[in-house]
Amino acid sequence: MSLKIVSGGRLIRSTWDTKKQSNVEKDVTDLNLNYFDEECDIDPGVTFKDIMILIKPNTEVYTYLLTQGPWLKELIEEGFKDPIIDLNDEIQHLELFWLAELNNYEGPDVLSENVGFHGVGKNENWAIEFSSLNTLGHFEVKLNKEYTIYDVRNNKYSSDLPLLKAIKPFTFLQVIKGIFWEMSFGGGIENRNKFIEDLKNK
Repeated sequence: MSLKIVSGGRLIRSTWDTKKQSNVEKDVTDLNLNYFDEECDIDPGVTFKDIMILIKPNTEVYTYLLTQGPWLKELIEEGFKDPIIDLNDEIQHLELFWLAELNNYEGPDVLSENVGFHGVGKNENWAIEFSSLNTLGHFEVKLNKEYTIYDVRNNKYSSDLPLLKAIKPFTFLQVIKGIFWEMSFGGGIENRNKFIEDLKNK
């Protein structure tokens, strides 16, 4: 069983049919709350707006799960405002990626794992957590399944000698939480804009 997000904000579930001896696809967009833990891919060409369309009907249910606050609805509404396509023209697409490390910040060794979300450019990556969502809707969203664990114990770090390099799929929940957790990093829109203004005035 697996899921994929496709254009138009739809979620398709593929299951093996023993009688047909082939995979059968079913549109489960309206049932997406049921499939948090299933492996999920994103079809080529799917945009950030497609993903906002997918979760828009469930913003009230999702908000504390995806943003730690009551902000998801206002963020999604911002994403559907007239698009602004003047964001840094260096960005080519948006990407979900793994962040994993072995640390001992609080004593015992701990494996820490998170999902990051950023803009990918020709020469470097770009932070987007303080961007208005209507500047991002047209960008394609891709998954980077490369999974690398770095050893940062005792405040040491080496990118040359990771503990592990592998491929790790994403679940549906990890995809949508990775996106909106990042986009609500500063809280709601008012808090985000205030933070930006404070930075400009320093």
